[in-house]
Amino acid sequence: METSGNTHRLTMTRYERKRVLITVKAYPQPSRSYDELVCTAGVLEDGSWVRIYPVPFKFIAENKLMAKYQWVEVDLESRSDDFRPESYSPKNRRDLRDLSTLEKIGTERAWEERKKYCLKTVYTSRRNLIEDSQDPKNISLVTFKPAEFLDFIIEPDERDWKQKWKAQLAQLDLFAQSADEDATTRQAIRKLPYKFYYRFKDEEKDNGFSSLLTEAMRQDGLDRFGGKFSADRRVLYQRERFER
Repeated sequence: METSGNTHRLTMTRYERKRVLITVKAYPQPSRSYDELVCTAGVLEDGSWVRIYPVPFKFIAENKLMAKYQWVEVDLESRSDDFRPESYSPKNRRDLRDLSTLEKIGTERAWEERKKYCLKTVYTSRRNLIEDSQDPKNISLVTFKPAEFLDFIIEPDERDWKQKWKAQLAQLDLFAQSADEDATTRQAIRKLPYKFYYRFKDEEKDNGFSSLLTEAMRQDGLDRFGGKFSADRRVLYQRERFER
């Protein structure tokens, strides 16, 4: 039986207006393809996941343009060049001019409203998840609930982009520019010089690792510390939170 994501993929023809709750804003990863460089993800009202790419970077960087746990409406088309059933492209991929931002969902009553959409389908077994990630389902986005968190791992990474990646970032217009800034003041997005992972056990006591998306951490650091934000300070803050 196909999942809801696959069913949705098969029934969609060309662009269709969709209401999406944004839950993931991914940190840019230089690659050969612009399409794969900047993306975001969320859930539909039925709880099925969607991956949207490419997305103009300013919509990832600026919360006032599109925030996490905010409903948006946008015209989407299933990607015929991507085997993952959750993958879609926006109609106006360069400026998202058809995007409508709607209400945000808060954390009241222990995230009750967020859980209503994000926890409709929850994996608790890595074995089941790996099985469903293979053909024919090809699931690639899920909500996973570990049985136990074992560690929060921080690994140093290169503190600056490689030269070939700098050229790519410049060519693809990935700049840390606010909506109020003039184009002449733009600066290439700073690289976060760390990698983050969670180590956990699932319900079958199987150990696993999960990488942590870092754009949210970078943005949260800017919001919290303003101009005094540094990657090192943010890392210490995250580690302290985990150890509490």
